[in-house]
Amino acid sequence: MRNKHLFLPAVVAVLFLTTLAFADEDGRFERTLKVTGVPQVEVSTGSGNIVVRSGDGASIRVIGHIHSGHNWLAGKDMDKVHRIEQNPPIEQTGNIVKIGRFTDSELRRNISIDFEVWVPKETNLKANTGSGDVSVESLKSMMAVSTGSGNVKVTQVDGDVRANTGSGDVILENISGNVNGETGSGNVTVSMNGNGTVRLGTGSGDVEAKNVHGGLRVHTGSGNVRATGDVTSDWTMETGSGDVSVSLPQTARFELAAETGSGDLHIGREVTVSGTMNPHRMRGKVNGGGPLVQLQTSSGNIELR
Repeated sequence: MRNKHLFLPAVVAVLFLTTLAFADEDGRFERTLKVTGVPQVEVSTGSGNIVVRSGDGASIRVIGHIHSGHNWLAGKDMDKVHRIEQNPPIEQTGNIVKIGRFTDSELRRNISIDFEVWVPKETNLKANTGSGDVSVESLKSMMAVSTGSGNVKVTQVDGDVRANTGSGDVILENISGNVNGETGSGNVTVSMNGNGTVRLGTGSGDVEAKNVHGGLRVHTGSGNVRATGDVTSDWTMETGSGDVSVSLPQTARFELAAETGSGDLHIGREVTVSGTMNPHRMRGKVNGGGPLVQLQTSSGNIELR
């Protein structure tokens, strides 16, 4: 009986160490491509993480970390790993660079690749992974980044950003440009350092928009909504179940439409009310009126500071 007690921890330890080994890369490749002007770069992987940063203004550097799934009968398919190392999935036609696209569907079976990519600061970027995280930082470009399941983080970007994930968080920091951020399930956080129209949505999660100077549209099926900035175009903030909180300068001029199905209104402004007012609904002008600020929740409180 004593040997059985010793055997179980040993098995657990072996499985744990084996799992750690599987997490390590099985292969690696690195390539540097010369480009001129503003390149168009597409990075894609069926399963893996993508990291894109600004680098040399005249080249694109790609590092791929290859992982082979484990077959308990045959082990890892190292032949595929070696073939990918020798001929990485990188295509270049002038300033158009495509990374991660396989023409041989069998070669990519049971294989995942994590990409690290350095691009010129001015690059038009598309990045997509079926399952994994996407991170982009310090670019001056237009970009579209997405993942089927994972987190998306974009920081220090001067340009329009479209970011979405099927399940995960979207974090956009220090963005100057128009923003469209969406997740099926997760939180969305955006901070702006310039003008731009912001559109954010999540099926279930909290949404926060900071320092917005432009139009704003926010929707969540279930979660809290918060926003700060200045109203230069219409703002619409809606949640099916959660609180809505807005902070605007005291000098801001706008028309307010606030409504909650089951909650309280906390309006810290003098409002020239139009029509009838009740504890759950208010409409009127602040500082003479201006763009429309529409705040709505089915179940929750509304606060305007």
